[in-house]
Amino acid sequence: MTNEPLSSRLLPESNLKGKIALVSGASQGIGLAVSKLLAAQGVSVMGVARDTTQFSDALNASESHSNQHYACNADLSSAKGRQQLKAALLDWGYPHIVVANVYARQKNHTLASDVSTQQTNTYADGYEENIQYLLDILPEVLAFQRSQKFGRWIAVSSLVAEIGSPGQSRYSMIKASLTALMKTLAVEEGKHYITANTVVPGLIETAGVKARYAGSRLDALAQMNVVGRAGTPMDVAHAIAFLASPMAGYITGVSLPVCGGMDLGWSLQSPTP
Repeated sequence: MTNEPLSSRLLPESNLKGKIALVSGASQGIGLAVSKLLAAQGVSVMGVARDTTQFSDALNASESHSNQHYACNADLSSAKGRQQLKAALLDWGYPHIVVANVYARQKNHTLASDVSTQQTNTYADGYEENIQYLLDILPEVLAFQRSQKFGRWIAVSSLVAEIGSPGQSRYSMIKASLTALMKTLAVEEGKHYITANTVVPGLIETAGVKARYAGSRLDALAQMNVVGRAGTPMDVAHAIAFLASPMAGYITGVSLPVCGGMDLGWSLQSPTP
């Protein structure tokens, strides 16, 4: 009979200290929150964005256990930017954790019937920026993760891709493609101790969301869930950090809603007195 505490026998090691993470879209919002949270847990973070100033400032100012971070200024929608990312990984180190967070929401809603007539912000453009860079780095990163017997792939999707929303067909298709890629990786790489999952945020109060919706509209949208508020980037970051941890090693191929129950039948509730 061991005298070891029951908690230590039941819970796997959750410390991520010494791990390396790649976070795309790391300059603001969810990506920046994830970078800060992982850094606080001892992870060395490579943040990728067109402008990584906020990423560098935030992580340099934080207490991150003296681990090193890397700011990769790259436009992942271009072949040049994707090559810059591959070169940076070769120089700095391959990640145990990949957080696929990049995507600039289309500026204008376009009905599916009108998509073919639009010449800007096409599905192909979105694919290049959101999917292709992952495919480009998969061989080397997976080889590293297999050698480490530890790998985490986490894509940031959107509730829009799960429930549908008018005028966002291209956005939804891109996000659904990310989910499909994660499920495929989960099936193919599970035997190598590599997991792949998707987080599905609802309304998250980022700078982009605030700029997109007027105050009254944002307030109304924030009530469209059972919690009765908009989410924060850190709400999503905590879910991602859990999926990245050793404690989530038996969770793979799932889509985790982080939406305050917006995906439930909240509209069917009787009014609260």
